[in-house]
Amino acid sequence: MASNNFSKIDSSSNNHHHNNRKPEPKLVSDAVQTSLAEHAEVREAHVVIVGAGMSGLSAGLKLARLDYEVVIVEARDRVGGRIETRAFKNDESEHEKGVIDLGASFLHGVEGNPLVELMKEFKQPVHFEDEEEPIKIYSSDGPALPDDVSKKLKAHAYHTFFESARTDSQAADSPDLAASLGSYLYDSKSPLFEAASGPEERVVLAHLVGGLESWTGAALEQVALRWWGFEREFGGKDGVVSCGYGTLVNLMAQEFVRLGGKLMLGHECLGLEHDAEAGLVRTYVQPTAPDHLPRDEDDGRIPRPAEQAGFPHSLAPPITLQSSYSICTLPLGVLKAIVAGDKVPRNFFNPPLPARRQQAIKRTGFGLLNKVILRYERPWWPVNAPWLVLLPLAHSGSLRSSSSSASLSSSKSSASSDSSSPSSVWPCIRASNTGTSMLESTIFATSVKVQNYVPITGEPALVFFFGASAGEAIEELTDDAVAEMMHAKLAAHLDVNEEDEPEGPSECIVTRWRADRFSRGSYAYIPPYLKEAWSDEPATPLDIMEMSRPLWNGRLGWAGEHCQVDHYACVHGPHMSGCEEAERIHVAFQASASASAV
Repeated sequence: MASNNFSKIDSSSNNHHHNNRKPEPKLVSDAVQTSLAEHAEVREAHVVIVGAGMSGLSAGLKLARLDYEVVIVEARDRVGGRIETRAFKNDESEHEKGVIDLGASFLHGVEGNPLVELMKEFKQPVHFEDEEEPIKIYSSDGPALPDDVSKKLKAHAYHTFFESARTDSQAADSPDLAASLGSYLYDSKSPLFEAASGPEERVVLAHLVGGLESWTGAALEQVALRWWGFEREFGGKDGVVSCGYGTLVNLMAQEFVRLGGKLMLGHECLGLEHDAEAGLVRTYVQPTAPDHLPRDEDDGRIPRPAEQAGFPHSLAPPITLQSSYSICTLPLGVLKAIVAGDKVPRNFFNPPLPARRQQAIKRTGFGLLNKVILRYERPWWPVNAPWLVLLPLAHSGSLRSSSSSASLSSSKSSASSDSSSPSSVWPCIRASNTGTSMLESTIFATSVKVQNYVPITGEPALVFFFGASAGEAIEELTDDAVAEMMHAKLAAHLDVNEEDEPEGPSECIVTRWRADRFSRGSYAYIPPYLKEAWSDEPATPLDIMEMSRPLWNGRLGWAGEHCQVDHYACVHGPHMSGCEEAERIHVAFQASASASAV
């Protein structure tokens, strides 16, 4: 636990040097003090950072290295935020217990990426995929596609998704504001289908890009074509952090504390208040109460928790943190809840956020990526293949097209009716026939990307990626139901005979980032124009820039993946935004100190 005795700060001069005389601390106003517990503590620091994710840790570490007194407040009992690395359970084998990332796991682009230098500083290895090894594409009613065909189709689908769509969006005439990435990719004249040698390959190509909803976090029809490729990403290969991003953020946190930073885990921010007269920001925090999500094991579904007003908290007294500056790194999903008053007090920010900031938060999309991790005693799939792709049931493989009423999106809402339906395959969810059939139809409506961890860490584990509506549906099921469902799906696609089918997974981990009230989703995206009652403006990259701008006369800064216009939805984005915000505050302190010295 961090020390209760923080050094006092001079809010008038904002001089951070420790050998200067400090005035007595300023107490909070009588009105605010009355609203708090009778014995609420008041602590002081130069900077208070809300959130110990990548952006908060990056900002805190940089400021601590510049000799500022910094407090990082984190509601969870761990650092990392949407970075979470989990150790597999111990087993009786001699295999060393490995780890797996439940949230962020990729390093996107190594050329000029400052995250690469951070990884080197903390000696974290990165695994790069063997590009010579083809992925394995499995249909539900036959053997895997030949390697040469899989390689050709995957290469073309990804080139269309990551290159052609971006080039056509940014280099040609600007697409209509209402046009979506899906409308471009699934059009009958789309370059996506140029590599197809027949209708079956057209369907495979459509499903390959459909599986990339795990990349966008949203249905491709919900991603704006006009801004696809607008950002300036780093070039070079993508890699996987083989020891887990959690190792990196833990090392960052340890270094932050070693330098004198205060890390308050298990303390939830109740709100922030600007005292313009005193030139201070007050951050109100309280020890976090544990969440309990009830589950009904009989039918495998998770009932939605009852609506609650406000935060569930412990009875411990609140703490007031006073600082010259504060940095808010709350995820966009949490900011959306604050603006909407969704089980979060609307007066979280006092004074309230400006209307244009609230509208930017509302307009920007916040997608979802969930993972299902299956660990086995030994691998029973092609161990060298970096990825397996499971195509949907043959009868649901219709092709999305702007000129055809047949669509994959319609198949997402149609229940399965053949022998592969959950009522006949997964006995643990038979009791909820209609509901789980709909969930299964949504989960497997398009291709499922499965990452093989044998080449990465040697761990006999597979990671299933579910974005958008498939990710939402996963959250409705229990871990046991998901484990049985995924194992059955995998065995069916790999064409394993019933007598040869291996035992089920020894461990199953299911993420539920939307249900996590401290994240409420995964990462940002820009949706196409949809006129709303509260705004007639479309979402644009300017909204991301707006969300990054400091408020309250510069006293309240912002950082996070949703604050980096060129690097949102990735780990280096929040790292960069945290460092940039720390630099801004450092310059402000220096300017104030120089003015006081005149």
